[in-house]
Amino acid sequence: MTSRGNDEQRQAADGGTRQKIIVAGTSLFAERGSAASSMRELAERAGVALSASYYHFPGKRDVLLAIMTEAMKNLERGALEVLAADLAPIERLPALMSAHVRVHLEEPELARVADTELRALDSEARAEIVGIRDRYEAYFRTVLIDGIEDGSFSPALDVPVTAMALITMGTATVEWWHPEGRLSIAQTASILSRMAVTVAVHGHRDAPPTPNSA
Repeated sequence: MTSRGNDEQRQAADGGTRQKIIVAGTSLFAERGSAASSMRELAERAGVALSASYYHFPGKRDVLLAIMTEAMKNLERGALEVLAADLAPIERLPALMSAHVRVHLEEPELARVADTELRALDSEARAEIVGIRDRYEAYFRTVLIDGIEDGSFSPALDVPVTAMALITMGTATVEWWHPEGRLSIAQTASILSRMAVTVAVHGHRDAPPTPNSA
């Protein structure tokens, strides 16, 4: 085998070990929280040597950051696929909401860790994740503003509040949805997507038009 082949094989092995640690950390942190977990427990769950864990991650906060980054990238990937379709706001909002719900329910442990462990990060890592969250929230704000401007959505809509409420509603599905329950992921996403449109179209009927910005 050539030197290049050896390097590629080594890189693949390293990537596989790193991903094992992330998967194990997701399961462990979702079950117990990062504060109550140790690198030794994480290595045992991943089935790798403790030294291998430290080779890839200096500490459990670094594992947590990798988990949260992966979760946010999954959300952004789903949102960007919707935005690439160049849909009208009345179609873009339910598609965005559907993607949001599906990403959460397809990997609920990953979503749960990302949604509950932000305070466990150090200030620099927390700022990095908050920046990605803000960018993601802006996708919802923008579609709401676009819908107000083209007349699809209520001019009385409070865009920041509505965007956060819709995101939170989708995020909360990991707490009550069950794979053996009455609704499939697709059905759950469809119901919440229709709810999102209803809220956007009817707005806050007793409220005056609200100045909004993305």
